[in-house]
Amino acid sequence: MKKPFGSVLICCWVLLSVLAGCFRLSAAGDDTNVYTLKLTGTGTFKDIFDAGLRPERSGDGLNLCLVQDKTITFDLGNGNAITIPASLCMFRVLGDDSLYDIEATSPPLSLDEARSWMLPICIKFGKTARDLDNFLDRVRDGYRGFGWLGDNNAGFVMGMPAQPRNSGLGAMGARFQSMGRNANTKRPIQIAVDVRWERSIKELLPHTSPLVPPKGYEQYSMDPQEHIPSWVRNGEEAPNFVKALHTPEEIQQIRDHYKNQGADSASPRDPSPRDGVIAAASPSNKSFASSKWLLAAALVVAVAGWILVRGRKGSGTPPDEPLREEVR
Repeated sequence: MKKPFGSVLICCWVLLSVLAGCFRLSAAGDDTNVYTLKLTGTGTFKDIFDAGLRPERSGDGLNLCLVQDKTITFDLGNGNAITIPASLCMFRVLGDDSLYDIEATSPPLSLDEARSWMLPICIKFGKTARDLDNFLDRVRDGYRGFGWLGDNNAGFVMGMPAQPRNSGLGAMGARFQSMGRNANTKRPIQIAVDVRWERSIKELLPHTSPLVPPKGYEQYSMDPQEHIPSWVRNGEEAPNFVKALHTPEEIQQIRDHYKNQGADSASPRDPSPRDGVIAAASPSNKSFASSKWLLAAALVVAVAGWILVRGRKGSGTPPDEPLREEVR
């Protein structure tokens, strides 16, 4: 009887090892790193690459580049640091490779997610948890139309004081932005972070040729890659900035364009959902991960039972007396 039990142990170990490897591989596609963008100096193009980020050119490529779906800590030193899951982060680069500004936005968030990301920022910049909760309660009750250029409603804003003019120093702040009255009511809000440097007028000169990686990073490409916008992939309302740039007919054409290319599947550079960094810490995702291991356990039990039955049949042991035979 010992032989079947030894086979069970070996088979269980092998099966669990294979399944664990599969689960690790399935999770490897999600970028769960936190990229610390250290901007304690004057703020340079190279700082982006030093943080491990690999931006791609945007627009005409002369001064604008971006990264998508990264959790980024913007660190200006002296305790001034903000971390958000950035679905989009745009960098404006001047002709001398200094940074002019950075604009980052999170994906649409639930109110609980918004609170968990914004609370440390509030503590850093003098807002209280009560201030935060009071504002989120208003959003829960339908408060909209805040945080965007042209919005008349008061928003929720905090950050560093502005730096002296022409000092070359940077300052940053964070704010909430509403997602529109017709947006997903379960994710009605997003976080925006702005970093700006006080440059002199003589420094405000663009590049005369498309951006290329800085020295030491020449092996990386900055060629634009086509991404499927999260609002297209998730069937959501187009963001306000998209509406400002496109007519409703053009927005529908954008949807049709990605649909024709198979918008339900992610592009090679964008393998995970736009809000994957949120889902990684959400209870629903933890439940899904637990269910995978429950499935693995069920498979192990099934295989173990099959081996035991085969072992009993081979040894002639009655199937209803397995423990008694072992004691003997």
